[in-house]
Amino acid sequence: MLSGIFYWAILPFRASLVGTHPVFLAVLNGSTEAIVAGAAFARIGHGSLVVVVLAGIFGLVKFDPLFWWAGRLWGERVIVLMGGRRNRGAKYMGHVHRWGRKFTWPAMIIAPFLPIPSAIIYVVVGWAGMRLITFIILDIIGELLWVIVLIVFFQIRSQRHLLRTASQARAASQASTANQASTANQAREAKDEDGAAAT
Repeated sequence: MLSGIFYWAILPFRASLVGTHPVFLAVLNGSTEAIVAGAAFARIGHGSLVVVVLAGIFGLVKFDPLFWWAGRLWGERVIVLMGGRRNRGAKYMGHVHRWGRKFTWPAMIIAPFLPIPSAIIYVVVGWAGMRLITFIILDIIGELLWVIVLIVFFQIRSQRHLLRTASQARAASQASTANQASTANQAREAKDEDGAAAT
């Protein structure tokens, strides 16, 4: 509830902050658009990419220990509650029973990349007895990988867009030069024809 209220409270400010103070927005909510905008600002010399990465990680992990704590306090009840209709939580508890750390440690690292709310994983590993310091370390590693992949992906996409735009501009310039040369040749030929006719 606390994290939900917080994100709803900052929602009206997201649009203005992403265009003016993306690093501050990344600290507040760790959103994709804030991290990408911060990286774009850093690329043109406004800020540091390291600061963007650190801000994004903090923004992404700041409420995660609460979910770990909920798993420690209420265990299966909160897991079932968060698992929803598909009962994902029960499935993950079964994985923990079978594999223990072989499931919980990798699950923490890949949690940001999974197509499910990461909070479910955090509650499960809290219920499984993972220590808080281990949880925080693995959480930071996972979010660091996510932020880096995010920045690299959008940087590559931006670079491709710039190359495509430059290629189109070059082609347009060459076409314009060719048209000008063709027009000049036609004018020259017309002048020569006029001169020959006069002679």
